[in-house]
Amino acid sequence: MLLFHASAVLAVAALIERGIVHAGIGIASAFGFVIAAALFATDLTVRHYAGHRLFPFAAPTGGTLLIVSWLALAVASAWPRGG
Repeated sequence: MLLFHASAVLAVAALIERGIVHAGIGIASAFGFVIAAALFATDLTVRHYAGHRLFPFAAPTGGTLLIVSWLALAVASAWPRGG
């Protein structure tokens, strides 16, 4: 989970640098990937090793934020760029 989304963050940075995606929305998407993947993975790890949750609905919140971040990246690729 973390490795896949880390490469997605690097890809978003490369796409922003080349001007392929809208910069503002792309950066928001990349930050969403980082926060959401960390939240999701941390909650699953804490559940496994400590036997309790990070906080209620942490994993579903992280998963939902991942989906929203992917949708934001799709919007960033379709958004008109000034040029």
